[in-house]
Amino acid sequence: MRFGAQMRLQHQQKQSAQVEIRTPADLEEEITFSDEIHQAHTKLRRKTFGPYVIKHLLGEGGMGRVFLAEHQEIKRLVAIKFLHEQSAHDPEAVKRFYQEAQTTAALNHPNIVRIFDINVEEQTHYLIMEYVPGVNLQNYLEEHYSLEVPQACNIALAVGQGLLHAHSKGVIHRDIKPSNVMLGTNGEIKILDMGLACFTQEVKQEGASQSSCGEILCTPDYAAPELITQPKSVDHRADIYSLGGMIYRMLSGHAPFQGSVTQKILAHQEETAAPVSLCNPSIPRTLCQLIHQMMAKSPNDRPQGMNEVLQRLEPYCSYPNSETSTSLFGRKKLAPQNFFRWFRDRFKRK
Repeated sequence: MRFGAQMRLQHQQKQSAQVEIRTPADLEEEITFSDEIHQAHTKLRRKTFGPYVIKHLLGEGGMGRVFLAEHQEIKRLVAIKFLHEQSAHDPEAVKRFYQEAQTTAALNHPNIVRIFDINVEEQTHYLIMEYVPGVNLQNYLEEHYSLEVPQACNIALAVGQGLLHAHSKGVIHRDIKPSNVMLGTNGEIKILDMGLACFTQEVKQEGASQSSCGEILCTPDYAAPELITQPKSVDHRADIYSLGGMIYRMLSGHAPFQGSVTQKILAHQEETAAPVSLCNPSIPRTLCQLIHQMMAKSPNDRPQGMNEVLQRLEPYCSYPNSETSTSLFGRKKLAPQNFFRWFRDRFKRK
């Protein structure tokens, strides 16, 4: 059972602007996999790597699987990310895996998951990372549909602070999305997965938003238009666009654009997202304007630095909750009729 599905909400703390996550003790049962599931998902030939003993699977992504592990001597828990076996023979995949280690190691910020080491044993490449018990934002939103203004803005503020640090080091994340944000049991908010991140000069030299086979690597739901059309011109403002899309998702209950992967990619380039106020009229007008500006098609029309975004987000981190909201953490999971009416009318006009 996924631990995000059964979190106990503490409604008595309704005035708090911080998302509450269950403690590690509460989560222990739910993140323990049975032997059958564990064996089906791991396919690891051994249970120890260096001084670390593998405990169980935490999750799986496009590049690899992540396991909880414990140092045999000092008993420190870490997360170990293993590159998929089929990717170990792909030079481009191995390059991206080591690039993730390089770019993350250049960063030191409380809102970015740290990397401790990288190694390869018997053609098994793995990263040793900070372990953050909790739930990723994507899973949390799937359970709670959307967040109130202060919760969404507090999360966005923490992610923005991590991105500001990365940008100051010349690092662009290029894949900001809810599944790459961790909500920790102790209240920490951390950016995960720097697998598509790169240094600014590398973008100019390689224009790497696609693999050598032309496969699009960024996530269509939140990708800035230039990540697809002009990869060599990508800079920190692409992260501002993606963060704007993530705020849109947290407040509205859905990504900015709907449809197939191709339709979403085209929409990011050509369409304007429905005003987020159609889904939640209680959102302040100036916050709606900020989201709209962050998601401008041209980077020149967006806020030019993450500092500006943080300054404009901060007032809403303690914004009063809507009187019509049904929960501190999210509204009832109902279809946003105003949005679908707008979506229907848009296609009628074509």
